[in-house]
Amino acid sequence: MNKQSGRGLVGILISIALMIGLTVVYLKGGMGIGGVDLKEREDGKGETVIGQSMYAAKDTVCQSNMRQIRMSIATLTDPVSEQFPSSLQELRLGSEYESCPVGEVAYVYDPRTGQVSCPHTGHSSH
Repeated sequence: MNKQSGRGLVGILISIALMIGLTVVYLKGGMGIGGVDLKEREDGKGETVIGQSMYAAKDTVCQSNMRQIRMSIATLTDPVSEQFPSSLQELRLGSEYESCPVGEVAYVYDPRTGQVSCPHTGHSSH
């Protein structure tokens, strides 16, 4: 009888277990095993590496939206009377530019000053 029967199956099972273990370590951010320690976001979103990456991308979209809105406000402001657009809808940028992609909260716009801000936690610098 062959003494090596069953070794192939055991090797495959060990390989699968190692791959699952490494995947868990990667998705949870290393957990102090030489991986990256995840910094907690101010809003508490994104607990895994993938989640944090997704929310970092949405943060970038929010920054881009704010820049686009500010440029549109500057373009539509009457240079003589310094009258700003009365609302964000007047900019005609589309509904995706009216709220933050992370928290789905509407941007705050003051038509007297022409200032726009994102009320989402952690986006005050945008």
